Amino acid sequence: MSPAVSPLTSAMQLQEPLTIRSSSCNYQVDFPAVASLASWQPQADLLLVDDFFAGRLDPALDDRVVLIHADETAKSFDRMGEVLLELKQRGLNRSSTLLGLGGGVIQDITTFVASVYMRGIPWIYVPSTFLAMADSCLGGKSSINVGPAKNLVGTFHPPRQITLMAPLARSLPLTELRGGLAEAAKICFCHGSESFDRYRRLAAPVLAGEWSDLQLAELLHHVLAVKQWFIETDEFDRAERRLLNFGHTWGHALESATAYGIPHGLAVALGMQAAHQFVGQPAGSTPLMDHTRDLLADVLSPDPLLQFDSDCFLDAFRSDKKHGRISYHVIVPPREEDSIALGVEEIQLPREPAQESAVLAAMQAVIREVMA
Repeated sequence: MSPAVSPLTSAMQLQEPLTIRSSSCNYQVDFPAVASLASWQPQADLLLVDDFFAGRLDPALDDRVVLIHADETAKSFDRMGEVLLELKQRGLNRSSTLLGLGGGVIQDITTFVASVYMRGIPWIYVPSTFLAMADSCLGGKSSINVGPAKNLVGTFHPPRQITLMAPLARSLPLTELRGGLAEAAKICFCHGSESFDRYRRLAAPVLAGEWSDLQLAELLHHVLAVKQWFIETDEFDRAERRLLNFGHTWGHALESATAYGIPHGLAVALGMQAAHQFVGQPAGSTPLMDHTRDLLADVLSPDPLLQFDSDCFLDAFRSDKKHGRISYHVIVPPREEDSIALGVEEIQLPREPAQESAVLAAMQAVIREVMA
């Protein structure tokens, strides 16, 4: 394809920019042809940056950079005050622009502080993990921990611009790439077979470890265009967008049951397999299950699965914030082929021990197969 030029940055683009429509503001996803971070010149007043990138940016940016050690404690509610005061001390006002460079923790922090500082300031996001590039960068959600409660509070505050720089993905470990692909597969599968088939074709070079910046940009453009449909159709998670929780109800509970020994993206892959098991479609019997097995090959350590705690799993499943007071809400493949327009559906289960046992049994069946 011929290179495009972003109307916001005037930079050459590997793919046509996407424009996301939101009730608060429209925002753009750019795919600039950037050689390296050292040559990058962002247009922002202050940068919140994962300390992994210390010393990798242009030194001329140093006086605008705040480095953050991006672990789970960094996104705790009691730490948000420190970040907000840092913005105040740096002189940011209501017309200032904030930028976040990093993965999901940096995204959560930047989204949240930008949404509440002086009742809201614009911000830009540069995702550095494949999971953030392929999924979480769109939608404008923040999730902040409060004490032991993970992701208890948050806001919706979309960035004004998202910049996807392909060279950042080259430094990522294989586990991170596979986890991001799992989330990408989930998005496209939820939309339907046509989107998922195209995803598989575009993902093949990345899965094989032989991809160019242009190929990665084409894959990300497709996945984000599919997610764009979900968030523009249902911006505030009331209907269609809830389907993107596919794999997450089982996956989040699995993370808890293994003391977070399994990376999130891989847990989602296993969660999608468990959802198939739950409706009577064993792993490996569908194109998605074949694909998730390919994603897990050579990167999933069996050690955390050996520590699987059934009671912890059920506690986490019961407390999932997507459930109702009298029923569990889970996203599963359709029980009958072509019974729905999209690739998955939301079903409600009564809060009964028999249903909980079936949910647990589906997860245990997947674990047994992985361990075999």
